[in-house]
Amino acid sequence: MFLRNWTPCAVVGLLVSTALIACEDEATPAPPETSASDAGTTNGADASKAEDAAPAVQDSGTTAVNGCTSFVDRTADGDARELTWDFSIENAPGRCLKVRVGQTVVWNGDLTTHPLNVDGLTPGDLKLGAGSASAVFTKAGTFGYVCIKHPSMKGAVLVVE
Repeated sequence: MFLRNWTPCAVVGLLVSTALIACEDEATPAPPETSASDAGTTNGADASKAEDAAPAVQDSGTTAVNGCTSFVDRTADGDARELTWDFSIENAPGRCLKVRVGQTVVWNGDLTTHPLNVDGLTPGDLKLGAGSASAVFTKAGTFGYVCIKHPSMKGAVLVVE
C-alpha cells in the first residue's frame, strides 16, 4: 500500500498542498482601470463634489519610495492633506500622497509613540503641534516618511510643480 508508512501529518499536508494547487487555477478578477478622461476626478465625477468617494490615484512614473508607486492626488485647492498617524497608515491608500509645491501635509497622531522622520526635511521644516506634525513642501520631489519606532508605518509625499 502506498500510504502505509506515511504519518497522518504528511497525508494532511499532501491533501492541503493539492487543494492549494487547485485554488491557484481559479481566476481572480482584475481591478477596474482608470481612463485618461477620469484623471483628476473621482469615479467620473468632479472630485471637489465627491468628498466620500475615493480620490484619483496616479502613477508617479518614478522609482518606488517606501513602497509607493501610485499616489492619491491631493493637489487641488481645498483637498484634505491630513494623514492619520497611527498603525492604520500601513494600509491607507492616502499614505502615498501627491501635492503641489507650497502645500502643507499634516500627520495627526501621537508623535511620542510614533516619532516621525521625513526624508529631505530638516528638523526645522517639520512643525510639531499638540498631537500633530506638519510640513510645507517647498521643492518638487518624492519625500519618504517613516515612524522611527515602527518601520512598517511609512509612506511618501510626491511634490509636483
